[in-house]
Amino acid sequence: MSLNDFWTNVRLGARLYAPSRVISDSPRIDEAQMELVLSNADLWLNKSAVEGYDPNDFAFFPEQKRAELTRIVDQFRKIVGEVNPRGPATKEQIGRARPLFRSIVEMLEFDRFADVDAFRVGNIVEAEPMFPASDISDTRYRTKLDSNDLPALKIMVYLTDTKGKPFIDRAMRVRDQIQELVFRHGQPYYPYVSTRLMSDLAELPAVGADE
Repeated sequence: MSLNDFWTNVRLGARLYAPSRVISDSPRIDEAQMELVLSNADLWLNKSAVEGYDPNDFAFFPEQKRAELTRIVDQFRKIVGEVNPRGPATKEQIGRARPLFRSIVEMLEFDRFADVDAFRVGNIVEAEPMFPASDISDTRYRTKLDSNDLPALKIMVYLTDTKGKPFIDRAMRVRDQIQELVFRHGQPYYPYVSTRLMSDLAELPAVGADE
């Protein structure tokens, strides 16, 4: 098993309880909607939902965050082991497992990362001291092939709505810093960085850069 397996399994499990557009297209996962659906079904409550998890695959996570994810996955697995394989989970089991699985989904940030390589590279880049976090409100990452059929990382950056600072100057500086970090840590992907203001977020794609 691998990071890709775990990512795929959690995403599939999430789609068992969430409407298809919640995971793939919404700017942020609707917690109220997730809570409602999780409360009414237990299809997501099975061992395959977190199969493939290995903390060693998350070396790019800060140690505390990796330990927290491991703790949550272990607790979820324990509850799955209590479920009668010949019948549905009890309300009590669903009630204990629901916040755990929701936390796993939130930590994988499907709303920001369109695929597992985007997730890995994006986390590595954003952990670097050089990453211009103070200028950025949000980011979206997506890997794909570019027009030359070469691997590319599309990054949409939403800059903070700061008055008095020229947008183009900030955008070029942020773009250059992020591209340098991807060149350093994101091979074989070539970075394509697009920038917008945070106020544009509701009107632009939820995951990844502009197509």
